[in-house]
Amino acid sequence: METMNIDGAPLRVLVLGATSDLGQRTCLDLANKGYELLLIGRNEKTLGELAESLPGQHKTAVADLNMPDELTPLIIDNAKQYGAFKGAVFCAGVHAMTTLRQSSYADFEQIYRVNCGGALAMIKAFTRKSVRNTAGTTSLVLLSSVSQSAGEAGISGYAASKGALGSLSRCAALELAKDRVLVNCIAAGMIQTKLNDGYQGMAQPGHFEKLASMHPLGFGSPEHVSKEIINLLESEWTTGSTVYVDGGYTCA
Repeated sequence: METMNIDGAPLRVLVLGATSDLGQRTCLDLANKGYELLLIGRNEKTLGELAESLPGQHKTAVADLNMPDELTPLIIDNAKQYGAFKGAVFCAGVHAMTTLRQSSYADFEQIYRVNCGGALAMIKAFTRKSVRNTAGTTSLVLLSSVSQSAGEAGISGYAASKGALGSLSRCAALELAKDRVLVNCIAAGMIQTKLNDGYQGMAQPGHFEKLASMHPLGFGSPEHVSKEIINLLESEWTTGSTVYVDGGYTCA
């Protein structure tokens, strides 16, 4: 796919959660293809180091998804200053492993605020014409999880938030179709990241071994998911879909 505007400038893509393992891999793959990126995360120093490590020239912005309403104007202002976006990737999120007996509404709400509120705030920015690259389609990709459709004990709040992302992508796809904005979701299986390493530390003995056996192709890597993210970003006729990238987990 062409990664330049008609005036020869690189097409811009926003990556939210850029400093996560998956975010970093996605940024690298997009930069290698010639896209100009806006990297959004929580830590200014880490964002700067990531931007410096990538080929090309990229912008960074700090955002705290515990306050998701602040994200929308940040994206709008950046587009006005540096140019509209061809697409956006939401790969930020928090994970919590808590039994129903131990959980509280405050825990549930905090997971939703980050995992869903951040995605909603990102999508909301793209309702503005000034944020979208008007040449062709604009593509938004939300990172969900196989837990949105496959149950697992101890992650009710997390799984519910990921299921909500699937619903959000379908509704947003219909609402924004008139503007040629595509919204899709990736339901990822277990990939080897620092976030999931922490999850392994919280799990009961033997749990991860059992989980590994449920992935016929084994655990994945950030690269596996990044490839599908880029496929969806460059799609022109796929919207409202959830694509499973799970090493066969949901085949069972």
